[in-house]
This record gives sequence, C-alpha cells and structure tokens, in this order.
Amino acid sequence: MAIAGALLLTPTASLQAGWKAGLSKAELTPRTDVWLAGYGSKRVATETLHPLWMKALALDDGAGHQVVLITSDFQGVPKGMSDRVFKQVKKKHGLQRHQIMFTFSHNHCGPRLGEDLIDYYQVEEAQEELVRKYTDRMVIVSVDLIGRALADLQPATIHTGQGRSTFAVNRRNNREADVPALLAAGKALVGPVDHTVPVMTVTGKDDNLRAILFGYACHPTTLSFTKWC
Repeated sequence: MAIAGALLLTPTASLQAGWKAGLSKAELTPRTDVWLAGYGSKRVATETLHPLWMKALALDDGAGHQVVLITSDFQGVPKGMSDRVFKQVKKKHGLQRHQIMFTFSHNHCGPRLGEDLIDYYQVEEAQEELVRKYTDRMVIVSVDLIGRALADLQPATIHTGQGRSTFAVNRRNNREADVPALLAAGKALVGPVDHTVPVMTVTGKDDNLRAILFGYACHPTTLSFTKWC
C-alpha cells in the first residue's frame, strides 16, 4: 500500500522504442527435507505456506544488447552454483557473465543452497547430499528459466520511476522493542536507512502490464515458524 501510493505521485521515464522483453518463472519449493537457510541450528520445514519462485526478465534494446535479470526466493546464491549457470548459459545462448544478474530476497523461509554459509550448519552427511541434489536441480532450472525468457522476447514499453516506503528501520541504532513507542510519539528514528523504491514496469501490446520490478533495502528478520514461504 505504501509503495503503491508513493508511486502514483512519482514521475516516470519511458525508454526509447525498439525494446523487447521476455518473461519466465519456475517454482523452486523443495520436495525433500533440505534445511531452512540462515539459521545456526538445524531447522526443517514442516509445510509450505506458499510456493517459492524464481523468475527471469530478459531485455533486448533493439541494438543487439541483451541482459537477463533473475529474481529468486533464496537467501543467497553461492558462487559455485552461479558459476555453473553462467558457463552453461554462455554455451547454450551466447550470453556473457556481465549480461546476467542473479538477485535474491535473502529469504529465511527458503532452502539451503550449495556452499552458501556452509560454516553455519551442523555437518550431517545425509543433509549435505540433499542440498547437493537440490542445488544441482536449481542449476538446471536456472538455465532453462533463462532460455525460456530469451525465447519469449517480444516488443515492450519500459517505464522507470521511484517510490518511497518507510517501514525499514535501522536496528543497530534503534532497539526493536522501542520502535513502536517512538513512532507513536512522533519521534525520529536514528541511523542510516534507505526508503527509496526504484521501480520498472514492462508493458506489451495494448498496454498490457507484463511485469513489475522493484527493489528495497531491507534485511528481513526471521519468522518464528518453520514453513516454506
């Protein structure tokens, strides 16, 4: 709500004609008992609150330049996994490393991947095998995702803008328990924080909205339950 309201008041810029955009998505919810990522102890998901996704946006500027952006519900993507994806995509589609960007929501309700934060976890041989197999599958999914986004390229209009949302709080400079009372009293919170929300929209023919891409600088705190979400 805060983001949408802010965007209504923010001017947008439209990129020049000739652009194309392609989209694809894939569900990445684990089918095995891979541990939840980012915890210092063993945590196994008991159920799925909602599916986890990886999505891709391919862009072509009409002058021979292509890029692909991948968003994902992972805590992070380890270098070992991304390097494998980059190598295969270069071989299959001719894209170089600088043409692909992996992003992730730093989700603590998502699965472990490869060697990401490997020193956090207890060493259990069976678990490491599950993580290895899941990571191998995600490499295949990622390469296929990029290929489908490139195959979907079609004429598009791209707009960019900037909104504002103020829920992010600097927790190093403000005690979490004190924040509600400080806000209720109208007192300013302290410490650096970035409340800007850069936004890009992609529309197709007949002005049909195809994609919305936005970012926000916020480190999500962990939830108390053990569910994929």
